[in-house]
Amino acid sequence: MLASRGRGGVEKRFINYVCYLANKNESSHTYSFLVNRNILLDSEYAVLLQSKRVKLITYKNIRIGNLRRLNTSANVVSFYLKVLFLQKKNHFDVVHFSTFTSLHVFKMFKNSRKLVSVYTGFYPSLNYKLKHKLFQRSIYKTHYDCLSPLISDQLISTTAIAPKYVHTSPGSFIDLKNTQTKVEEKENKIVFLGGLNDQKGLNLLIKLIENWDKISGHYFLDILGKGKGKEEVIEKINLLHLNNQIKLSYTDDPKRFLRKSKIFLSLQKGENYPSQSLLEAMACKNAVIATDVGHTYKLVDDSNGIRINNSAESIITGINTIIKKIENDNSLFENSRKKVLNNHSIEQFDAYLSSIYNELYK
Repeated sequence: MLASRGRGGVEKRFINYVCYLANKNESSHTYSFLVNRNILLDSEYAVLLQSKRVKLITYKNIRIGNLRRLNTSANVVSFYLKVLFLQKKNHFDVVHFSTFTSLHVFKMFKNSRKLVSVYTGFYPSLNYKLKHKLFQRSIYKTHYDCLSPLISDQLISTTAIAPKYVHTSPGSFIDLKNTQTKVEEKENKIVFLGGLNDQKGLNLLIKLIENWDKISGHYFLDILGKGKGKEEVIEKINLLHLNNQIKLSYTDDPKRFLRKSKIFLSLQKGENYPSQSLLEAMACKNAVIATDVGHTYKLVDDSNGIRINNSAESIITGINTIIKKIENDNSLFENSRKKVLNNHSIEQFDAYLSSIYNELYK
């Protein structure tokens, strides 16, 4: 089940996986997919609606004026009522909670085996999630799907959950549709794609804007995101008169920008591996500048980019180094795409997740 109001990397990843299941012929299992209707694309909705293997169940956002906290509570209630209705008519052998919001109905599935996806590290701002009793002790028949080794290690060391219940994904995957591009058609553009907040690297992005005059060559920066730091970014761009060189916008189709750009910035504070945005950028043949944190080294090395520390000097030097390197060498672009194709396929992820489903199903 996917309880969420937004469509970020977590949501895209899980929706893509369910669409894959909908077209999979060899599986003996049937699936029910409970999802917020508002975050499905029309094409995804059509695929799932026509599937005989996946039963699509949707609920809608409830909007009450412009009060965010009230609307959040109303959406949780909408989700809860839909689950309550389902519980009266169905039995589910295995229930997969793919977002933390989904855990609101954890207790309602007393007779089902459970899998919880943990897709983010336990940064101080997210510690409140650990107060959920689900993370305080090993609950019988509850298993945990962790997006990276770092998250698995944090889950085991921070909670009382037994290691045998903790599984680590071999990687991630993306929808490769519309990622193919020709290097010769790329433009001198750098892309930052993500939420404008501290965890996504807002501080380092601001440092880059402040030192934009030190970037060699005639390059442009597209900042694709929204969040609490939006006003600060706009203020810096205007103050330094960089409106012609740096653009701030938001898009539901980032691949349109990534096919044209040459360099991608992944500046997360705790972990860049295996970011959906980063994988999409690599599939679209971007050289990568990434903060050297967590398991980022698994995706970014000298063959396709450079890892940097959290300083203005490091990001400026890193960008200028890559600009110089790609002037006469296309290998970084091609190597980025190869890493995704060779190491992050949906088939690998399906084998991993299916093995957990089968273990729980026994």
